[in-house]
Amino acid sequence: MEIVSTGWGIAGSGGGNARVGTPIFRLEIGAGNITLPIENASSGEVVKLSGYGGGFSGGISISLPFANASWSLDDFPSSRIGSIYAGYSRPENGVYQGNDFYGGLIVQSLGAGKQISGSISCAIWMSDPVEICMARLSCSRDELMQIANNVGAMVLKGGIVPMGVPRFQIERFLRSTTAVGFFAGTSLETQLLGASASAFYYRVSA
Repeated sequence: MEIVSTGWGIAGSGGGNARVGTPIFRLEIGAGNITLPIENASSGEVVKLSGYGGGFSGGISISLPFANASWSLDDFPSSRIGSIYAGYSRPENGVYQGNDFYGGLIVQSLGAGKQISGSISCAIWMSDPVEICMARLSCSRDELMQIANNVGAMVLKGGIVPMGVPRFQIERFLRSTTAVGFFAGTSLETQLLGASASAFYYRVSA
Protein backbone atom coordinates (compact mmCIF):
# COMPACT_ATOMS: atom_id res chain seq x y z
CA MET A 1 0.00 0.00 0.00
CA GLU A 2 1.20 3.50 -0.83
CA ILE A 3 2.53 5.47 2.15
CA VAL A 4 0.42 8.63 2.43
CA SER A 5 0.56 11.38 5.06
CA THR A 6 -2.70 12.21 6.84
CA GLY A 7 -1.65 15.86 7.08
CA TRP A 8 -1.47 15.50 10.88
CA GLY A 9 1.46 15.03 13.24
CA ILE A 10 1.93 14.14 16.92
CA ALA A 11 2.59 17.39 18.78
CA GLY A 12 3.50 15.96 22.20
CA SER A 13 2.67 13.28 24.73
CA GLY A 14 1.79 12.85 28.37
CA GLY A 15 0.17 10.48 30.83
CA GLY A 16 1.21 7.67 33.08
CA ASN A 17 0.72 4.06 34.06
CA ALA A 18 1.15 1.70 37.00
CA ARG A 19 2.18 -1.93 36.56
CA VAL A 20 2.59 -5.03 38.70
CA GLY A 21 4.53 -8.17 37.89
CA THR A 22 7.76 -10.03 38.40
CA PRO A 23 10.87 -8.25 39.76
CA ILE A 24 14.18 -7.64 37.92
CA PHE A 25 13.34 -9.68 34.79
CA ARG A 26 10.03 -7.95 34.41
CA LEU A 27 6.78 -9.28 32.99
CA GLU A 28 4.06 -6.86 34.02
CA ILE A 29 0.45 -5.92 33.41
CA GLY A 30 -1.00 -2.54 34.22
CA ALA A 31 -3.37 0.33 33.53
CA GLY A 32 -2.84 3.96 32.65
CA ASN A 33 -3.91 7.08 30.83
CA ILE A 34 -2.53 8.99 27.86
CA THR A 35 -2.65 12.53 26.48
CA LEU A 36 -1.60 12.83 22.85
CA PRO A 37 -2.02 16.23 21.14
CA ILE A 38 -2.06 16.00 17.34
CA GLU A 39 -1.65 18.97 14.98
CA ASN A 40 -2.87 19.60 11.44
CA ALA A 41 0.12 20.72 9.40
CA SER A 42 -1.94 22.96 7.08
CA SER A 43 -4.41 24.67 9.42
CA GLY A 44 -2.45 24.51 12.68
CA GLU A 45 -5.50 22.99 14.40
CA VAL A 46 -4.57 21.02 17.53
CA VAL A 47 -6.74 18.18 18.86
CA LYS A 48 -5.82 16.96 22.34
CA LEU A 49 -6.61 13.27 22.49
CA SER A 50 -6.85 11.61 25.90
CA GLY A 51 -8.12 8.36 27.33
CA TYR A 52 -7.57 5.34 29.58
CA GLY A 53 -6.53 1.78 28.92
CA GLY A 54 -4.37 -1.14 29.89
CA GLY A 55 -1.55 -3.31 28.62
CA PHE A 56 1.63 -5.15 29.41
CA SER A 57 5.37 -4.56 29.65
CA GLY A 58 8.48 -6.70 29.62
CA GLY A 59 12.13 -5.90 30.34
CA ILE A 60 14.79 -5.81 32.97
CA SER A 61 15.24 -3.29 35.78
CA ILE A 62 16.47 -2.51 39.26
CA SER A 63 13.35 -1.21 40.93
CA LEU A 64 10.77 -1.71 43.65
CA PRO A 65 9.83 -5.40 43.72
CA PHE A 66 6.63 -6.33 41.92
CA ALA A 67 5.52 -2.75 41.12
CA ASN A 68 6.56 0.03 38.74
CA ALA A 69 5.08 3.32 37.59
CA SER A 70 5.87 6.05 35.08
CA TRP A 71 4.53 9.57 34.55
CA SER A 72 4.98 12.22 31.88
CA LEU A 73 3.48 15.72 31.74
CA ASP A 74 2.41 17.37 28.49
CA ASP A 75 5.27 19.88 28.73
CA PHE A 76 7.98 17.23 29.18
CA PRO A 77 10.32 17.05 26.16
CA SER A 78 8.50 15.15 23.42
CA SER A 79 8.75 15.28 19.66
CA ARG A 80 7.11 13.79 16.59
CA ILE A 81 9.05 11.50 14.27
CA GLY A 82 7.67 12.33 10.85
CA SER A 83 3.99 12.67 10.02
CA ILE A 84 1.01 10.51 10.99
CA TYR A 85 0.53 8.18 8.03
CA ALA A 86 -2.71 6.78 6.65
CA GLY A 87 -3.64 3.16 7.30
CA TYR A 88 -5.83 0.73 5.35
CA SER A 89 -9.01 1.88 7.12
CA ARG A 90 -8.83 5.50 5.94
CA PRO A 91 -11.74 7.93 5.33
CA GLU A 92 -13.54 7.39 2.03
CA ASN A 93 -12.51 10.83 0.71
CA GLY A 94 -8.95 10.38 2.01
CA VAL A 95 -9.15 13.56 4.13
CA TYR A 96 -8.58 13.09 7.86
CA GLN A 97 -10.47 15.21 10.39
CA GLY A 98 -9.67 15.38 14.10
CA ASN A 99 -12.48 12.98 15.01
CA ASP A 100 -11.04 10.31 12.69
CA PHE A 101 -8.45 9.75 15.44
CA TYR A 102 -11.05 8.97 18.11
CA GLY A 103 -11.46 5.37 19.26
CA GLY A 104 -8.91 2.62 19.69
CA LEU A 105 -5.21 3.52 20.04
CA ILE A 106 -2.36 1.06 20.53
CA VAL A 107 0.92 2.55 21.78
CA GLN A 108 4.01 0.35 21.56
CA SER A 109 7.12 1.75 23.25
CA LEU A 110 10.79 0.98 23.75
CA GLY A 111 12.34 2.82 26.70
CA ALA A 112 15.43 2.91 28.88
CA GLY A 113 16.89 5.06 31.64
CA LYS A 114 17.10 5.72 35.37
CA GLN A 115 14.52 7.80 37.22
CA ILE A 116 14.15 9.75 33.98
CA SER A 117 13.55 7.47 31.02
CA GLY A 118 13.62 8.15 27.30
CA SER A 119 11.43 6.24 24.87
CA ILE A 120 10.51 5.85 21.22
CA SER A 121 6.87 4.97 20.58
CA CYS A 122 4.65 3.84 17.74
CA ALA A 123 1.01 4.97 17.91
CA ILE A 124 -1.46 2.85 15.91
CA TRP A 125 -5.03 4.09 15.52
CA MET A 126 -7.54 1.29 15.00
CA SER A 127 -11.06 1.24 13.66
CA ASP A 128 -13.22 -0.01 16.52
CA PRO A 129 -12.74 -3.78 16.92
CA VAL A 130 -16.01 -5.69 17.01
CA GLU A 131 -14.78 -7.74 19.96
CA ILE A 132 -14.98 -4.66 22.18
CA CYS A 133 -18.64 -5.61 22.69
CA MET A 134 -17.45 -8.70 24.55
CA ALA A 135 -15.83 -6.42 27.14
CA ARG A 136 -19.16 -4.57 27.49
CA LEU A 137 -20.86 -7.94 28.11
CA SER A 138 -23.44 -6.95 25.50
CA CYS A 139 -23.43 -7.15 21.71
CA SER A 140 -25.71 -5.71 19.08
CA ARG A 141 -27.07 -7.95 16.32
CA ASP A 142 -24.67 -6.36 13.80
CA GLU A 143 -21.70 -6.98 16.09
CA LEU A 144 -22.68 -10.63 16.61
CA MET A 145 -23.04 -11.06 12.84
CA GLN A 146 -19.61 -9.52 12.28
CA ILE A 147 -18.02 -11.85 14.82
CA ALA A 148 -19.64 -14.80 13.02
CA ASN A 149 -18.29 -13.49 9.70
CA ASN A 150 -14.81 -13.14 11.20
CA VAL A 151 -14.85 -16.73 12.42
CA GLY A 152 -16.12 -17.95 9.03
CA ALA A 153 -13.43 -16.01 7.19
CA MET A 154 -10.76 -17.38 9.53
CA VAL A 155 -11.84 -20.94 8.66
CA LEU A 156 -12.12 -20.33 4.91
CA LYS A 157 -9.12 -18.03 4.38
CA GLY A 158 -6.73 -18.91 7.19
CA GLY A 159 -7.73 -22.42 8.05
CA ILE A 160 -7.70 -23.81 11.56
CA VAL A 161 -4.01 -24.66 11.37
CA PRO A 162 -1.04 -23.33 13.38
CA MET A 163 0.01 -20.87 10.62
CA GLY A 164 -3.42 -20.12 9.15
CA VAL A 165 -5.01 -18.45 12.17
CA PRO A 166 -2.12 -16.04 12.89
CA ARG A 167 -1.93 -15.16 9.17
CA PHE A 168 -5.62 -14.26 9.09
CA GLN A 169 -5.42 -12.31 12.36
CA ILE A 170 -2.42 -10.29 11.09
CA GLU A 171 -4.28 -9.49 7.87
CA ARG A 172 -7.36 -8.44 9.84
CA PHE A 173 -5.25 -6.29 12.17
CA LEU A 174 -3.61 -4.48 9.25
CA ARG A 175 -6.92 -3.81 7.52
CA SER A 176 -8.37 -2.23 10.67
CA THR A 177 -5.46 0.21 11.01
CA THR A 178 -6.67 3.81 10.63
CA ALA A 179 -3.32 5.61 10.96
CA VAL A 180 0.23 5.18 12.28
CA GLY A 181 2.55 7.75 13.86
CA PHE A 182 5.84 7.80 15.77
CA PHE A 183 7.11 9.99 18.59
CA ALA A 184 9.87 10.23 21.19
CA GLY A 185 9.41 11.34 24.77
CA THR A 186 10.63 11.34 28.36
CA SER A 187 9.00 10.28 31.61
CA LEU A 188 9.65 9.91 35.33
CA GLU A 189 10.11 6.30 36.45
CA THR A 190 10.16 4.48 39.76
CA GLN A 191 12.94 2.20 38.49
CA LEU A 192 16.56 2.97 39.45
CA LEU A 193 17.83 1.60 36.13
CA GLY A 194 16.26 -0.45 33.39
CA ALA A 195 14.98 -1.01 29.88
CA SER A 196 11.61 -2.26 28.70
CA ALA A 197 9.18 -2.78 25.84
CA SER A 198 5.47 -2.19 26.34
CA ALA A 199 2.15 -2.23 24.52
CA PHE A 200 -0.96 -0.45 25.83
CA TYR A 201 -4.44 -0.17 24.33
CA TYR A 202 -6.39 3.05 24.99
CA ARG A 203 -9.79 4.46 24.05
CA VAL A 204 -9.20 8.12 23.18
CA SER A 205 -11.23 11.19 22.26
CA ALA A 206 -10.89 14.97 22.56
